[in-house]
Amino acid sequence: MPDEFASREEVAEFWDTHDITDYLDELKPIEVRFSDKINHGVIVTFESDTFKEICELATERNLSPDALIHLWIVERLKEATPSEKVK
Repeated sequence: MPDEFASREEVAEFWDTHDITDYLDELKPIEVRFSDKINHGVIVTFESDTFKEICELATERNLSPDALIHLWIVERLKEATPSEKVK
């Protein structure tokens, strides 16, 4: 299995022509933890150009757009002055 792909399309093309069972010896188990603190969600809409830019930045950081937006909001909340914070 290639270590890196040039694009998502290349990844999709690879898996269209290969089977994961051929690579079982290369897979490693991971520990997955779920937070019980995450219990709220919001929907935020963006203009197409803005969303495209968010997606590009997220890809550069190996994050999903949702994860990048979440990170930005949490960082901004940490930077907020006490008078800016909701009480």
